[in-house]
Amino acid sequence: MNKNFSTFLLSLLGGLSIVFGIVLANNINHEYLSPLMFSLGIVFTIIMGLELITRAVPIGKNWKDCVIIGAGNFVAAMLAGFFLRGFGHFPDTIHVNIWSAIGTGIIIGLVSVANKKKGPYTVPVTFMLMFSFVYLKLPHCVVSAFYLGGLRLVGIKEWLGFLSVLAGNIIGGLIVYCVYRLSEITGGDALKEPTVKKDYSWLFSEGGR
Repeated sequence: MNKNFSTFLLSLLGGLSIVFGIVLANNINHEYLSPLMFSLGIVFTIIMGLELITRAVPIGKNWKDCVIIGAGNFVAAMLAGFFLRGFGHFPDTIHVNIWSAIGTGIIIGLVSVANKKKGPYTVPVTFMLMFSFVYLKLPHCVVSAFYLGGLRLVGIKEWLGFLSVLAGNIIGGLIVYCVYRLSEITGGDALKEPTVKKDYSWLFSEGGR
């Protein structure tokens, strides 16, 4: 299968999994269960290796893959919003605080990098970060695309709201990527335990016999 096509397909599935999470969260409408349901949607994308633009940026995927993934996420979420218009809870418009959107990018970026490294505390840290992300109601660009598709009237204000969320998410992801790369360059990879190379050659030397 062509690499670009498989990437696009995985990004479509990634977008749909986020939609599934937000539909569950909105219909349950509970202070604690709703964040948990949406968190499961994002964690599912990471575990299954599906593609999200907010995951692609912080782990350093090339710009071409990021464009394909972003397009797939957008198409899946927009179409889902359009077809589920009568079944979901949609806002009247898309409001956004750019700093909140950057916070989303940073949190999901940290989760993505942690899962890439597969540390011993990856799973609990992932759930804790994702729960706090949803509980604080930080904006995610795929969710905004879903709402955009479900709105009855879409004007410049709604498009600007979506683009602001997208830009903030990407900026947050780039911050995580830059910090992580800097830590690698300076030799201080905080997400990877240092390995000490053990030298047993002394056992076979004259002094070790």
